[in-house]
Amino acid sequence: MVGKDVNVDTELSSANIKDISNLKKLTGTQPMRVQQKGQPAFDAEIHAKQVFNTNELPNIPDNTDARFRREIILYFYRQFEGSAQDRNLLNKIMKNEEEISGIFNLVVNSWETITTRNEIHVNAATISARRAKAKLTQNPIKAFLEEALAKESKEDDFETGKDLYDAFYRFCEHNKLQILGSDAFSEILGKDYKHILEKDRKTIDGRRIAIWNCKLVKWKNVNDNSQTTLGEEGEESEDGEGEIEQQETPEEKYKREQEEMKKWG
Repeated sequence: MVGKDVNVDTELSSANIKDISNLKKLTGTQPMRVQQKGQPAFDAEIHAKQVFNTNELPNIPDNTDARFRREIILYFYRQFEGSAQDRNLLNKIMKNEEEISGIFNLVVNSWETITTRNEIHVNAATISARRAKAKLTQNPIKAFLEEALAKESKEDDFETGKDLYDAFYRFCEHNKLQILGSDAFSEILGKDYKHILEKDRKTIDGRRIAIWNCKLVKWKNVNDNSQTTLGEEGEESEDGEGEIEQQETPEEKYKREQEEMKKWG
């Protein structure tokens, strides 16, 4: 990595990383001892940016400011599979002058920002924001439950499986996280979070439906995109209920977006 600008690991393992001291050295300013095969050892300052691609964030016990000062998570929550995947996209872009011009303008604008501020601009600019982003990305379901559920619920409190999943969908959409399907969401809840909420069935309007013994205090309202806490009872007005019924549900929106992506091919 001596004299290089970037070091890219295309597939980082999701296994636990107990010690990141070497990574801190690589991303710091102090010289490191380097020795190439058959050559004398020497001290060198490594300035290469470390880039790691992974499908799942590894568990890193280090929770210090030194870690999060260095760590910037770039989350790509869109998936392009099947007919939505365009293997000729690069060629199409390279042959389109408008696309090339647009990309060039983006690069120039970003470069101007970097030279003006003398640093790379990221949305999670503070250490606390980066720590929160890492927590969200590493375990979105846990973060959702901690934020959305009442700390203490009554014995007869419950949420339907659909309402709980819809709230999770809004939470992920707001935080730009990958959205699990409703079946996968329900399976993980039943497997990993039985100590927090239990699954049951209840007859509502003559139908037996799945319910979870819990109480939502955030994200239940379809218009709650600012993390506004619901009222004590979490009730909606009659007009509000009418609006909710007319709006597209998260599950419907997810399926519609998947269909739209297929058309891009």
